[in-house]
This record gives sequence, structure tokens and C-alpha cells, in this order.
Amino acid sequence: MLGTLVEDVVYRKINGRARVAGVVIQWTAVALSGLHVDPLGVMAKAVVDATGHDAEVLNIMKRKVPELSVEIKGEKSMYAEVPEIQGK
Repeated sequence: MLGTLVEDVVYRKINGRARVAGVVIQWTAVALSGLHVDPLGVMAKAVVDATGHDAEVLNIMKRKVPELSVEIKGEKSMYAEVPEIQGK
């Protein structure tokens, strides 16, 4: 969604396991202005982090919900002939 940023993730315990159930978003203009406006919780069956190498949503999950056991392997330098997956 253009003009928004993810502030947090919504998670629920399902059968004793933590599961991501959505995201908490804020309008970029509100965040930049420093105004106090309550963010919006958006529930979803699936959350896709499409923030690229920054992996912003995954970093939020790792930091705020440790029971999700998120591991972020990071990025490697570009070598187009050899995919990053082979560079383990």
C-alpha cells in the first residue's frame, strides 16, 4: 500500500503456536509529521514482506514476537551467475 508503513504485526496463538494474523499500519504523512494518530490493524490470512533486502516486516516479527523463531539470513553481494541461495 503506497503512503503507509508497517509499525507492527498482529499475532495470535493458535493451537499453542504463535501465528501472524495481520499488520499494524500508519500513514507515512502522519509518521513524518509526528502527530499522534492511532494506527490501523489490518487482519490477513497471509502476510507477505515485499520490502526487499531490508525485510522490514520480518525484522519487526523477529524483534517483537521472539516465539515465532524468525531467522533472517541477510543478503550477499551481487553475482548474477550464481544465485544467493547457492552461496550458503
